[in-house]
Amino acid sequence: MEILGKTIDDAAGEAFDKTGKLLGLDYPAGPLIDRLAQQGTPRFEFPEPQIPGLNFSFSGLKTSILYF
Repeated sequence: MEILGKTIDDAAGEAFDKTGKLLGLDYPAGPLIDRLAQQGTPRFEFPEPQIPGLNFSFSGLKTSILYF
C-alpha cells in the first residue's frame, strides 16, 4: 500500500460533524448528512478541494457552509 495523499487538517467525518453543528443537527451528524445527501439532488455549489500534490483540506468547505 502506498499513501498518495492525506488531509491537511480535519478528517472527512469530522468535517461532516462540524457542518452538522453549524446546521443545528445532533452529534454525530455525519451519518445523517451522508444519508440525506445520497437521497437528494444537488442544488448548491460549494468549492471543491484543490489537490496540489494530492493533499487536501476541508477547512474551505466548512467556511463556505458557515457563510452560506
